[in-house]
Amino acid sequence: MITRILLAVDDSPAAMAAARHAIELAACLGARLHVVTVLSDHPLSDLVTRAASHPGVHERRDQAAGALLDHVVRLARVSEVDADARLLEGDVAHRILAEARAMHVDLIVVGTSEGLDRSTSAHILEFSGQPVLIVPPEVH
Repeated sequence: MITRILLAVDDSPAAMAAARHAIELAACLGARLHVVTVLSDHPLSDLVTRAASHPGVHERRDQAAGALLDHVVRLARVSEVDADARLLEGDVAHRILAEARAMHVDLIVVGTSEGLDRSTSAHILEFSGQPVLIVPPEVH
């Protein structure tokens, strides 16, 4: 039985499609939704920070990620789904898998796109200890 779902999101269209599917599934099953986004520092982020003439690039990035999480949690609550959110840092696939283990979730839901690339979703699928639902971007 699925009672806890981990939804990993970024700011991609596929992640929002995954959010809609996860919320609908959680509503149907009466499951709790645990929403995460992972901030990954890499050389490009450091270059942008150094090149920016304005301080606080990382703070704005964190605020944007927090706003994304708040938005998804609000969508869940509109559908009467019990949801919480957490901002993580590090390697995306590893952090999602570690969070899924720590939260003892029954299902992981991710979108696949350029934001959460195919190698990340493939890693999650290969090393997950629970079922994984990979949602493609919606075609309009």
